[in-house]
Amino acid sequence: MKKGFTLIELMIVIAIIGILAAVAIPMYNDYTKKARTSEVPGSLKEIVKNQLAFREDPYQGNGTRYAANIGTIGWKTNLNTQATAASGCEAGGTGISTTTYTWACGKYFAYGAANNGSTEAACSPTTLSGENQTSYAKAAAGVPLDKVPADWDAGACMNVNLSLIHD
Repeated sequence: MKKGFTLIELMIVIAIIGILAAVAIPMYNDYTKKARTSEVPGSLKEIVKNQLAFREDPYQGNGTRYAANIGTIGWKTNLNTQATAASGCEAGGTGISTTTYTWACGKYFAYGAANNGSTEAACSPTTLSGENQTSYAKAAAGVPLDKVPADWDAGACMNVNLSLIHD
């Protein structure tokens, strides 16, 4: 009596593994893309809190204005890099050396803040692609768009009520 597997049995096992891989790999890619967006809400919340603190500081905002850029409130990511445009973060940005930077580069997103005066305008992430959004905190996709889910391709913003809006 011979022990071992026949060629047919091995081919069946290989076919089953191939079918499982064909289903699992696309699902894995979707999960990794979604995981990349998990940094955004927490980061935007920190930026909004810093903006609120800046506004209430009598020497900074004097209760009437928010910081004009993210460098003014001193918020940065653990990469410690900045860019003049959100798209500049894709190339790695440059090291932070001043307090006038407009975008702080994260691993997957670029973060910014803007002065909206004493008004509380609603944030709209669809205008982030033009990088002229005047809101309290904003995040624009700073990586190739194939690395983030399609519904996050414009970015996200958070208003003073800590309402996260993404597109």
